[in-house]
Amino acid sequence: MKKLYYYRLIATLTLNIFIFNGAYAAEPADKSSKENLIAATKTFMSDKLNNGQMHETTVEVMPIDDRIVIPRCGSEFEFSVKEESLGQSNIAVKAECQTNNWYMFVIVKAIEIQPVVVLTNAVSPGDLID
Repeated sequence: MKKLYYYRLIATLTLNIFIFNGAYAAEPADKSSKENLIAATKTFMSDKLNNGQMHETTVEVMPIDDRIVIPRCGSEFEFSVKEESLGQSNIAVKAECQTNNWYMFVIVKAIEIQPVVVLTNAVSPGDLID
């Protein structure tokens, strides 16, 4: 009789532990959260780099490793980047969620395209180019 009581007690405690941990554990985000983070990062950097200048900058966000778990964020991600890194081709963008104190750095590859003049014939110093 006492064995049955102890078995029920152990089963109840084990079940309560699993329920307690499952209810309060942080829910990991699904694959769409990574895609949303990549899209938001691309939009942020496109706006930051293509601010009315004569050149066009293409932005490619590097994929996020599958081992990284992005938690659900109750608010929008906030992005920040150091101004001195905007002239580089690989830029580290900090994406953070203020509600759960989480952040990560997303790598963005930026390629600047601008029109240039290319001569088809040899010219001498002082020649006018029209």
